[in-house]
Amino acid sequence: MVGHDIGGGIAQLIAVDQSSLINSLVLVDAIAYDSFPVGVIARLKEPIWDGILGAPDFDLKKGLRKSFEKGMVNLHRISPEMIATYEKPFSGVQGRLAYLRAARALRTEELASRMTEVEALQTPTLVVWGAEDIFQPIAYGEQLAAALPNGRFERIAAAGHFLPEDQPERLVELIHDFAVQA
Repeated sequence: MVGHDIGGGIAQLIAVDQSSLINSLVLVDAIAYDSFPVGVIARLKEPIWDGILGAPDFDLKKGLRKSFEKGMVNLHRISPEMIATYEKPFSGVQGRLAYLRAARALRTEELASRMTEVEALQTPTLVVWGAEDIFQPIAYGEQLAAALPNGRFERIAAAGHFLPEDQPERLVELIHDFAVQA
């Protein structure tokens, strides 16, 4: 199982609750411990965002582009097509309001309260982090990998938070090599 960011938090909980279903785990710039929500997501809980995201002329693509520009090193990989792909599930007023509801529904209390169980996982786990991740501090990944009995940590240079977009070839190589060994 591979999980990135919030998906990495979900993967950790699945690994704890359904460990027999998972033979190896890869966590990519994943939330861990109390590392979430980050400021840009936390502020979406403010009521003013209902009007902002609900405005017919609000441009979610612009906000997504800003996040990718902050969270990536290899900016040449950011294209209008990539941004459109990320925006598509949330297009239109209803889509943006669904995005807002999803952001507000995120809770990390369950993950934070279960980190002792996560750290006890026997599942071979690869923890991969972009060396320049500004959203999830690398110390969280290092701490988690060190705590896991079968954990391994890999830092990818010249990469930020969005590793699947920033350094896809290197990430695929690491996941492949890990899967072959696990």
